[in-house]
Amino acid sequence: MIRINPPRHPHSHSVPLLLTLTLVMLSPGALVRSQNCPTRDVTFELITGYVFTAPEFILDTRPGVLLLEECIEVCRQNVTCASVNYETGLCVLFMASARNNPGSLSRSQFPVFTLFAQKTCVRSARTLCPGRGWIFDRVQDFKMLGFARETRPADTVEDCMAQCLSQITFTCRSANFDTLKLTCEISDMDRHTVNSRNAFFPAIGIDYLENNCAEKPSSVCNFKPIKGQILKTVDSVFANIGSQKECEQLCVSSTYRCHSYDYGDTGTNICRMSHHSSETLRNIREPYLSAAQATTYELTSCFNVSVDCQANYMIAKVHTNRVFNGKIYGKTRPNSCTINVENKLDFELYLGFNDIDCDVKQETPGRFGSDVIIQHHDMIVTGEDVGLKVRCNYNLSNTTIVSDTNLSVKGGLNIAGAENTVVRSPNVTLRVTDRLGLDILSAQVGDALALRFEIVEKESPYEIFVRDLVAMDGLDSSEIVLIDSRGCPTDFSILGAIKEVEGSGKVLQSDFDAFKFPTSDLVQFRALVTPCIPRCDPVQCDVTDYYGKRQTTSSFGRRRRRRRRQIEGQDTGSKSDLMVAGVIRISDKFELASRKEQPDTLEREIIREDTHNVWTPQDSPEHVSCLNTVSFSIGATIFVFVQCVILGAWTYLYYRRERKKSEDSLASSLCSRSSSEDLDPYFVVPIPTHHRPCSDLSLEEHRSSRSQRSKLQHLEHFGPGRSGSFRGVYPRDL
Repeated sequence: MIRINPPRHPHSHSVPLLLTLTLVMLSPGALVRSQNCPTRDVTFELITGYVFTAPEFILDTRPGVLLLEECIEVCRQNVTCASVNYETGLCVLFMASARNNPGSLSRSQFPVFTLFAQKTCVRSARTLCPGRGWIFDRVQDFKMLGFARETRPADTVEDCMAQCLSQITFTCRSANFDTLKLTCEISDMDRHTVNSRNAFFPAIGIDYLENNCAEKPSSVCNFKPIKGQILKTVDSVFANIGSQKECEQLCVSSTYRCHSYDYGDTGTNICRMSHHSSETLRNIREPYLSAAQATTYELTSCFNVSVDCQANYMIAKVHTNRVFNGKIYGKTRPNSCTINVENKLDFELYLGFNDIDCDVKQETPGRFGSDVIIQHHDMIVTGEDVGLKVRCNYNLSNTTIVSDTNLSVKGGLNIAGAENTVVRSPNVTLRVTDRLGLDILSAQVGDALALRFEIVEKESPYEIFVRDLVAMDGLDSSEIVLIDSRGCPTDFSILGAIKEVEGSGKVLQSDFDAFKFPTSDLVQFRALVTPCIPRCDPVQCDVTDYYGKRQTTSSFGRRRRRRRRQIEGQDTGSKSDLMVAGVIRISDKFELASRKEQPDTLEREIIREDTHNVWTPQDSPEHVSCLNTVSFSIGATIFVFVQCVILGAWTYLYYRRERKKSEDSLASSLCSRSSSEDLDPYFVVPIPTHHRPCSDLSLEEHRSSRSQRSKLQHLEHFGPGRSGSFRGVYPRDL
């Protein structure tokens, strides 16, 4: 506060009033002019979670403003405006800012949070960062540890911002300004490129500055759904957006660094976007609004891919927005043409044209191409991974072509079979199902699936727990542990915790997104299941996922400690572990098929001509090249097997028919001979015969009758009393 003591005279009371009004009007509104700040240096900084409380300095209130950039631009065009408060749908302009009224800046009151932006003067800001509403997002009393590239002296926070913007040897993404030591630590990392849980900490007297002008990869981006919550305050709201993909594309192509969006949760065809994500809102109390049917999509990874074409090789260069751990390899040579990547934002893969290890194909004279996979996990392919086709064309005009269309290659996920292990008590099955427990007929990599362990006998007194769950490829050459010996998931991003289904310990389920191994279409699951009585208690698991998020959850993967009731041979439960296994077939996610044959399949191609750097999409079917030999072999085998079954069945029926005809012919012959013998004139007394038609006699009966007649003839010709004449044979002689 400035206190003025004017001279005493009869009208002295009006002088201090006039001077006070003059100070109020000039101090905040003429901030930039008072600092002699050139127009090109006037810009804005953003402070999230704080609100400027100064009703006496309100310049204007504008309801219905749905864009943060629009609110800032209104203030930029008004020379008397110094700062703004923004909430979704409300923009408040002030003649003062927190620079000359720091006591008026306080944390937003729960349950809402406000975005506060104020004018500042940063050297060459508009030149080095054109077209951005704000240049830095400032977090007071926080700092990022362990990633400083350089430490420089800085008199003010604006000086620290200017040094970050003007850095040319590397991309400055953030800085720590120490208000006490007057130092500036600049870094090529920020809260999005690294796991902020392990690097972002409170620090009194230090301001963390995040650069909104840093280049953002946008060619290939993946978003992860977070169900049940949406942000309370967002940067932009758009109406009449036709689809979720269109909303996602708006986020990727936005003028600021958009990191999350939601679609259709606050109204039909409403798209809301924000530069914040769960990584940047840790210092805000409950920034999300819980809603059962809502979903927020957070950016997990973005890639820019370029191709360097040389005389006899090409290099696929990848730039990502997040520190990458995984590998990049040629699709057809996952073991021989691969590069392991550890904690890098930029990496590349060398592809020699005559190198058999990488299998680069010459599609036409002067045109070389190869499929490249960017795989996050070291062993398995997941829905987060990216498939690209890179090409070099040496015989076209000087253009460089790339597609910024998101790749969505469907791969049929067919059940090859389920192998159920039957134990004495109880019987347990392992099935691969959807999240509702229904058997799946087809799926694709990244689809929502589940592993379901179930006791067949509904009245069984047992419950079960699962541990040592392993996924293996079809060649038994690679495997990954999904559930450890304690019963805890090793990586939440691959497989979730084991949960009871409908509160029953007889049915357990673990959700996962479909994945495969690079070397095989088959994924085999094997686990140890142990029954217990009366109940299996869950184990508390504390696991860090791929993105560094540490989660604590319960998993039904450990049997409760049993009391020693094995006195005199008695036991409270089964002592033996049961092994259950299952297998599914997942066709290649990155099979780049023709769009005419698969209309729902999009192909992402990176094609580099030999001289230019301009990229355009390429949709021609001639660019497609793929042959799934495993699927072809399996289909051929099934076809041959079916033909053999049909041939065997026909042969069996044919011989059966011939045999029956032969038996009927023999029976007819016996019947004819029997009739003639019954009328033999040499017999004085007719031989007794059956009183059934001959056609009704079976083959055995005919043979029996034939045997009796042979016996009678023997007695007639060779019996006692033969004297050259025939004697009668009576029934008693038989």
